[in-house]
Amino acid sequence: MVAIDTSGFHARGSSDRPTVRVEIWAFSRRTPFVPWAGFNLLSWRPVASRRAEWMTNIVDRLDRLGLKKQHWQPAGSRRPADP
Repeated sequence: MVAIDTSGFHARGSSDRPTVRVEIWAFSRRTPFVPWAGFNLLSWRPVASRRAEWMTNIVDRLDRLGLKKQHWQPAGSRRPADP
């Protein structure tokens, strides 16, 4: 078991003016907390190259069925800091 206190790491500091929060997309990275280094079928090259698209499609389908909320929505062609 791994227990980590991330309250300071994920906290946002106070600001004297409005700011923009930019989130880096890192969905397809496997968790670093698994107790083994290899033998991950999702990292097998034919699967790994499609994993993010498959997971997004699965969550989209579950959202349409009302079983899981899809929090990621298409934003079109925008730069990260665009308003």
